[in-house]
Amino acid sequence: MREFKILIVDDNLDNIRVIANILKANPKYNFLYATNAQETFERTKEYRIDLMLLDIMMSPVDGYNIARTLKKDPNTKEIPIIFISAKSDNESILEGFLSGGVDYISKPFNPFELEARVDNQIRIRIAQEEKMMSVQSEIIDIIATLGEEQSIGTSSKHIQRVTRYATLLARLAKLPQKQIDEIELATPLHDIGKIVIDQEILNKQDKLSLEEFNKIKTHPAVGYEIFKDSPRDLLQAASIIAHEHHEAFDGSGYPRGLKGNAIHIYGRIVAIADVFDVLTTKRAYKEAWSLEKAKEYIELERGSKFDPDLVEIFVDHFDQFEKIYKKYN
Repeated sequence: MREFKILIVDDNLDNIRVIANILKANPKYNFLYATNAQETFERTKEYRIDLMLLDIMMSPVDGYNIARTLKKDPNTKEIPIIFISAKSDNESILEGFLSGGVDYISKPFNPFELEARVDNQIRIRIAQEEKMMSVQSEIIDIIATLGEEQSIGTSSKHIQRVTRYATLLARLAKLPQKQIDEIELATPLHDIGKIVIDQEILNKQDKLSLEEFNKIKTHPAVGYEIFKDSPRDLLQAASIIAHEHHEAFDGSGYPRGLKGNAIHIYGRIVAIADVFDVLTTKRAYKEAWSLEKAKEYIELERGSKFDPDLVEIFVDHFDQFEKIYKKYN
């Protein structure tokens, strides 16, 4: 049973203590606190918040404007917000819902009412996570239907390792939790576009001809086309990763020759994860490189093939990537 992070935002510490004391009997709840807008935004960036209890009358930024800012950010817009305020008039309550709140509790409140409303929102959160798990199952089903190794020339071990490497790198880069989750769930589809490539080319042991390599280079665009029209955020992430994981930081990559930060952070992260795994595993056309040699190559391509900041993180925490390599080989 996982814990649910509840962020209590109030500029009065006594109010925070009262709310926490009422809710602390539930072992599933893990509390975080903020007393102003800046602290609130820092907490939502650092942690995956499951529910926010937000006061309104704060200075210099009030609760309404904090909520509006969070709802404009794709990384925090899904955080459910319950307003808790001494303002009990109809206009204030309406403003709370218009600002993005899912509920509104007036002070002084009944402790049992607070517990019930918080529990209700956590139940909704659980239902949303179960829906997300169904999406993950959908992704797995897609890969299984395509036949993994037989259809796209990509082994399940490669998919596992690249996903683990990419997720670790995203976490070390301190991406918002929502983006870390999307990378973890969408990375398995990074090579899905290879379904259109002939098996003979995918499994060829000799060096590819220019014509064959050009066919290989079509797979990112194919992967993008598969998912680009999906309304799901997760499959939009899959389309980005499929499309951009062969782009290079200096603009020399494919299929579009994107450069620098024009490459989505998802593509920049999976590029390092994918190349590192390809280098360190045996393929039909090559022997496996040593971990040290692969690390040296990643360092050498810093600023050319790879995002220099991500390379620095990769090198500084290389022992953690080495653990993943050993676990999945």
